[in-house]
Amino acid sequence: MKDYPTDKLRNIALIGHGTTGKTTLADAMLYSMKSISRIGSVDSGSTTLDYTPAEHKRKISLQLSLGYGEWREHKLNLLDTPGYDDFVGEVVAALHVADIAVLVVNGVAGVEAGAERTFQMAREKNLPTLVCVNMMDKEHADFDKAVAQAQDLLSSKVVPLQIPLGEGPEFRGLIDLFAMKAYVYGGPGQEPKEEDIPAEYADRAKAAREALIEAVAEFDDTVIEKYLEGQELTQDEVLAALRQGVTRGGVYPAMVASGASNYGVRRMLDTLVECFPSPADLPPVKAKR
Repeated sequence: MKDYPTDKLRNIALIGHGTTGKTTLADAMLYSMKSISRIGSVDSGSTTLDYTPAEHKRKISLQLSLGYGEWREHKLNLLDTPGYDDFVGEVVAALHVADIAVLVVNGVAGVEAGAERTFQMAREKNLPTLVCVNMMDKEHADFDKAVAQAQDLLSSKVVPLQIPLGEGPEFRGLIDLFAMKAYVYGGPGQEPKEEDIPAEYADRAKAAREALIEAVAEFDDTVIEKYLEGQELTQDEVLAALRQGVTRGGVYPAMVASGASNYGVRRMLDTLVECFPSPADLPPVKAKR
């Protein structure tokens, strides 16, 4: 087995309300890391991390499950948690050993009670948290609405790193606010093509990037100085400031995805590696008697 130094590890808990697609998203992450050969379906009982007969019968997660894979020479340990109150102890166990939380939000239903509860649990443990607006390919999905709810109900520090290209059945990709490029998918499971931002999205993307830079600039002295002087910031400078903000709990990045179609998943894995801390970056955990 390959030996990974501490700074190449990411221990990630997927949390949120029930039926937000956490298990399917975990399958998509494992598939993208080539740990499995296909993305399973909860309805058919073919997902990797829901494997017990009871889970197949009820079509929900009943226990904490572990999956893992490698992404860009990092080992990612995924902790898939149940979303229903009856199994909250499994969430507690996952957050006890995780270094990062991914809060999965249903792009249609928005921020539900389970999202509020599990986000607060992660916050109490000072876990850097990514907000993933999932199921963006479902009818009536609304990214802006979900983010606005997250900012209102969870934290004003929730800041989009991306905006979607289309929503619902028209969801076809995303705009990355770092690279200021569009990534367009030709179909489920396909690699996206990098393109220029469509003209109709140009103003929205520019405004969203300004909001992102404003949110992260305060965490890096060089960036805040250049920002206040009106100088252009490089992608690396914005990334460095974001990493500081995420590690300190001052920023909760929001991203778009469809686990079932594997849209946005690879970019989310990139972000977990590039912008989120390893166990080596975090303070030691103090034991309690």
